[in-house]
Amino acid sequence: MADILPGINTTVFGELIWSSMPPAILSNFTFLLNIAKAVGVLFIIYLAFLILKVIVQTRQALRIKSIESHVTSIDQKLDRLLQHKKESPHDKGKKEK
Repeated sequence: MADILPGINTTVFGELIWSSMPPAILSNFTFLLNIAKAVGVLFIIYLAFLILKVIVQTRQALRIKSIESHVTSIDQKLDRLLQHKKESPHDKGKKEK
């Protein structure tokens, strides 16, 4: 800013502008500043919520994958049992009578 306005102290200039503003305008700025702070806090809370949600969903996906592998294993074992049951010699003798 010093390059644009050589020889002018910009901090003094800024303080002069803020001190010369009417209180009604300054109260609006403080209100907007408070709203911006509240939105910032809510945004941080929302980000924390999203991070926790991702962690929980990842754990649930891992559990579902584990359950799926167990169900597949059980299904294969049941198929083998049913296949063995169909080939049993005792069943053939009962069906022929």
